[in-house]
Amino acid sequence: MVATLVLLGAVAIAVGIYTDSRRVMATVGSQIFKLTPILALIVVLAHTLALCIFSSTGLQHALHALGLPAPPLVPVSSTQAIIGAILGIAIVKGGKGIQYGTLGRVAFGWIMTPVMAGLLSFVLLFFVQNVFEQTVVERPPVVATSAR
Repeated sequence: MVATLVLLGAVAIAVGIYTDSRRVMATVGSQIFKLTPILALIVVLAHTLALCIFSSTGLQHALHALGLPAPPLVPVSSTQAIIGAILGIAIVKGGKGIQYGTLGRVAFGWIMTPVMAGLLSFVLLFFVQNVFEQTVVERPPVVATSAR
């Protein structure tokens, strides 16, 4: 069952890469803020550093072994780290040239993606449970209580 879900997830990611990656790269690379090659390198380095610091168990163990405090391990979105780095560069450069409309569409996507995924999951689980009569959620038995 787990292997099937992993395969389904891998196929979904591959379809997303094939169908939408060029548009996403164009949006992130040039439609939020114009980056020079040097600024793009700084953005990628900042993104990589953020991912490394906040998701590396090896770094956390090494810092603890040295008696140093370690940053918390948190799930870091690569896209959010890149856009945060681009915004950081844009702010350092004075904030002029930020395309707020594009940034708003990206933020709207960040909000709507989990909402739509939740709704789709609810509908699909309802469909699987009621059409195919597969147990999706097991409810505990109702215990009758007597009135005193």
